[in-house]
Amino acid sequence: MKYVKKKVKEKPGRKKLWEELDMDSKLDSIEGWTKQGSTDKEICEMLNISRETFYKWKREKKLFSDAIKKGKEVSNGELLNSAFKAATGFMYTEKEAFKVKDYKKINGELKQIERVEVVEVERYSPPDHTMNIFMIKNRLPEQYKDKQEVHLSGGVKLEDFFKKGE
Repeated sequence: MKYVKKKVKEKPGRKKLWEELDMDSKLDSIEGWTKQGSTDKEICEMLNISRETFYKWKREKKLFSDAIKKGKEVSNGELLNSAFKAATGFMYTEKEAFKVKDYKKINGELKQIERVEVVEVERYSPPDHTMNIFMIKNRLPEQYKDKQEVHLSGGVKLEDFFKKGE
C-alpha cells in the first residue's frame, strides 16, 4: 500500500525529526518489517529513534500507526494459524530422495544401474501437546488456568476436629 501525506506549509526553523528522517518515504518499509515479525524495539533501532519517539509517532501520526498495525495483523494472523496447526496436527508434502535400482541388458549381459529419484511424500505432523495446552490456557483462561481459586464460605472450628477423636 502506498502511503500519501497531505501537504502542509513548512514553518521556518529546524525541521522536525519526522521530516529529517523523511519518514513518509519509509512507511512501506516499516509495514514490511512488521510483516516479517520485527518488534517495536527492532524498528526503533532500524530507524535510529528512541522508544519514546516511536510511541509518540504511533499516537500522533496516523499513517505511521496504520503501517505498523497493518503489518502486525498479517504476521499475527500467520503466527496464530501456525500455532493452531501445530496444536491440532496437519498434513504436509515433503520431497525425498530414493535410490532406485534398475536392470538393463547391455551387450547381452544384465547390468544393475542405480539412480536417484526425488518424489513427493505426504506426511502427517501429529499435534504438539505443549502448543495445545498453551493455546487452550490462553484462549480459555477461566476454565484452564493452572491456579484455581476456591472460595469457602462458613467457618471451621478446630475444636470440632479434636472432640470427635476423644
